[in-house]
Amino acid sequence: MRNSASRLELVAVAASLALGAVVWEAAGHLTSGAFWAPLSTTLASLGSLAASGALARYAANSLELYATGLALGIVVGAPFGLLLARLPWLRVALEDYVMMLYATPMVALIPFILSMLGFGFTPKVLVVFLFAVFPVLYNTVEGARSIRPELVEVAHSFRSSEWQLWRDVMIPYTLPFAMTGVRQAIARGLVGMVAAEFFLSPSGLGQMIMLGSQNFDTASMLAAILVIVVLGVALMDLGRYIERRFAAWRGGRRVSDVRAIAAMGVRRAPTARPLPPLVLKLAAGIVLLALWEALVRAFAPAYVARPTGVARVLLKVLADAQFRAAAAATLWAVAQGLGVSLVAGTAIGFLMGRVALVERGLRYYVFSLFATPMVAILPLVTLWFGYNADARLAVVVFASFFSIAINAADGARSVPLEYLEVARSFRARPLATLRDVVFPSSLPYLFAGVRLAAGRALVGAVVAEFFISIPGLGYYILFNSRTFKHNEAFVAVIVLVAAGVGFEVLVRRLAQRYLPWARRA
Repeated sequence: MRNSASRLELVAVAASLALGAVVWEAAGHLTSGAFWAPLSTTLASLGSLAASGALARYAANSLELYATGLALGIVVGAPFGLLLARLPWLRVALEDYVMMLYATPMVALIPFILSMLGFGFTPKVLVVFLFAVFPVLYNTVEGARSIRPELVEVAHSFRSSEWQLWRDVMIPYTLPFAMTGVRQAIARGLVGMVAAEFFLSPSGLGQMIMLGSQNFDTASMLAAILVIVVLGVALMDLGRYIERRFAAWRGGRRVSDVRAIAAMGVRRAPTARPLPPLVLKLAAGIVLLALWEALVRAFAPAYVARPTGVARVLLKVLADAQFRAAAAATLWAVAQGLGVSLVAGTAIGFLMGRVALVERGLRYYVFSLFATPMVAILPLVTLWFGYNADARLAVVVFASFFSIAINAADGARSVPLEYLEVARSFRARPLATLRDVVFPSSLPYLFAGVRLAAGRALVGAVVAEFFISIPGLGYYILFNSRTFKHNEAFVAVIVLVAAGVGFEVLVRRLAQRYLPWARRA
């Protein structure tokens, strides 16, 4: 029976991939070569690039950049997150700022990096690092919340040494969360790699896409995008393997309380009365702003954004009609794209979750496109839609659709069987079962997908405005940073951060208000 099901699965997947190849080939022959290339032509171009050695050279440049930035992100993010886990007062002081940085569309910082550091390998590594470090740090801090305070208290009361406390309590409790951060960093780092190769000095696979676009060589451009898709899928699979490998530790299930108690050694440190959280947060904010101001004054050119400069122009920029129009254009495009993605992604996800044939036919395409950095498709989108707001909307939809579809499918598959059996026993119609059983059970997953989609949508809008040069916060940042008005440009970054954090808080509050029974919200 199992062998028969496996064969059926393989046949369905093979038929799906074959149908996709036929559609790709037919679309290439039925449309202009400037807009799409047949699969056969794309593969021939890929073979030519491989035979000439250009593909290996471009791929090696990209992988060197990616590996360097990702490694630095993990090396910095994980230990600092563990430090925050060990020092609760420091975690309380900094966790809100970590969340803000995690919600920041890091692509918005690329123009600042370019104007300060110029071209070269170092600024591109910095871009990948910024994309990768905060998922690791944020998730490790989230892991710190899961540490049971009584374990630390018991460790202290039994005179645990510092190393024993780290080995038996801190690291086992936070490591699974850190591995979730590494999975996210693997995906976000790939986006940072392509963005750096697009908007800083062209190199690697990003340069391959740009050259194909500039020369109207669609086959070469599609070949480069195909390589990035394969690389993205492989890296996402690696990230999921890493997360699964440590998932059994989540919540400390593999940490024996007995072992934690038995591992005790030295004296218990005296405990001081903690300061109120608000005081800690305000103090940390003041210290961070003072540090930013001091570093810029000491080492950076006069045009670089600093807190006093941003404060000086903040009200002026917010009152500027041109800025308000740019902010409205970006946020409206994000809202439109999220609306389209929510409706279409939920419908496709539910079909995938409840209809096996649809799931087998679409699974590999949905996961492959989800793993594709949205930046990589920008030249292709501009060929199809032109350099206008429609192209920006298409990028936002592409950025946000797949996370909603995947989470909706997971939610539809996770409906407890007893619920469905009760619905059948009462002879509920399929539509009623979908409305009254599947949809409510899937809401926590759907909320998680929308949270992820919102951040991706903001990034998609900003990169589209960079590339297409249409009015919006992305273009406002790009123009003002190139004219050395960094303080004005940074106000737009603050608005983007506020939008990202605001949506994150809104979704969490809605989940807490309307899904108090949910384990995932």
